[in-house]
Amino acid sequence: MPGYPTIPTIPLPGHEQPERIRPALVYVTEEARWEYKHMVINLAEQSVPSEDELNRLGADGWELCGAFTHHEAAHLYFKRPK
Repeated sequence: MPGYPTIPTIPLPGHEQPERIRPALVYVTEEARWEYKHMVINLAEQSVPSEDELNRLGADGWELCGAFTHHEAAHLYFKRPK
């Protein structure tokens, strides 16, 4: 599609080099200040937060920015502006 960058690939001999994707530029006008919340859930004893619980956190300004599991624990990371 015109206007969309192509994904870089290894060019074949005799073929033209594809366009490269340019990273987005982000301008920060103020120093960003965040506070973080780390929630650890033992999956053997309880389930992950319900949609209602996550919506309550969102209403308080918390944004889920990372999640992973390790053994029987789920780690959820939230952030919000200070």
